[in-house]
Amino acid sequence: MTALILSSKLAVTGVMRRWPLPALLTWLMAWLVFVGLQQLAAPAWLSMLLASLIGAASSLWGNTPWRRVLLVSGFPVSMVIIAFKHKHGLPGAEGSAQLSASIWLLPLALLLLLYPVRSWRDAPMFPTPRGALLGLSSKLPADTGHILDAGCGLGDGLLELHREFPNAQINGVEWSWPLRWACAWRAPFAHVKRADMWAADWSGFDFVYLFQRPESL
Repeated sequence: MTALILSSKLAVTGVMRRWPLPALLTWLMAWLVFVGLQQLAAPAWLSMLLASLIGAASSLWGNTPWRRVLLVSGFPVSMVIIAFKHKHGLPGAEGSAQLSASIWLLPLALLLLLYPVRSWRDAPMFPTPRGALLGLSSKLPADTGHILDAGCGLGDGLLELHREFPNAQINGVEWSWPLRWACAWRAPFAHVKRADMWAADWSGFDFVYLFQRPESL
C-alpha cells in the first residue's frame, strides 16, 4: 500500500511538472491571489506584489531559463495589457476582472492549434540555424538518398538538408497541421506529411535528422 501511494504521488508530480501546466497553474494562482486581495480591499500595489511573488516562487517549476521567465512574467505582462487597455479606452477596460475572456483564450487557442497537447513533450520550436549542417554530406555515405527530418516544424531543417543533399529525396513529418502546411510551402522540393514522428516508420530512410531538446530525446 505504501508503495502504491508513493507511486501515485510520483505520477501526480510528473503530470504537474508537464509543460505548460506549471505556467497555467502559476498564472491562475497569481490572479486568484490578486482578485482575492482586491475583494478584501487591499491596496492595489500590495495585491500586485503578492501575486507577482507567486510567479517568482513558482519559477522553481521551470527546468529551463525560458520557462522560468514565462512563469515569472505571466501575471505582470497580463497587468500591463490591462493597463494599456485602460489608458487607451479599449473595449473590455471597465475593470481588470472584466477583461473579455475571448482575449485571454485567443493565445491559448493559437498555442493549441500550433502545438496539440500530445506534442507538448517535444521541442516547441527549435529551427535549424542556417549553415548548421554544412559539410554533413561528406560525413555520410555517398548513396544517402532517402532522408527524413522528424519534427520538421517550419522547414528550416529541410532547407539545410536540401542544400547538403540536392539530389536526395527529402522527407519531413510534422504533427501540427499549420506548421506542416507552412513547411510544405517553404520546402516544395520535400515530401512533407502530417504524422506523429515517434510513431512513424523510419526503416525506409538512410538518414533521420532530429533537432530536439535533450528531454524529448
